[in-house]
Amino acid sequence: MYDSSDVRVVIDERKLKKVLKGERGPVAAQVLKQCLRIETRAKIMCPVDTGRLRASITSGLVDDKDAIVGVVGTNVKYAPYLELGTIRMSARPFLVPAAYAILGRP
Repeated sequence: MYDSSDVRVVIDERKLKKVLKGERGPVAAQVLKQCLRIETRAKIMCPVDTGRLRASITSGLVDDKDAIVGVVGTNVKYAPYLELGTIRMSARPFLVPAAYAILGRP
């Protein structure tokens, strides 16, 4: 039985989804904030020759209907070779260490 001192909680699923999964909700804002922090750190850690790679590092949210996904990366073709190394060149990572510096190790 309920009386006047009971507390009733009603959750509007549409509003909850908007907060949790909406691209303008507070969760998305926090994900984007962390992505921007990682982007900034990656630009600091990035090896620089001409500056092209550093200038190409971007971040943002990716459209995914089941989750809020933040992405930090670059479209420069040689970036994976610097990040991971090759047979002839040692790795000079900047993206993964930047993420670890901001988010901590898993």
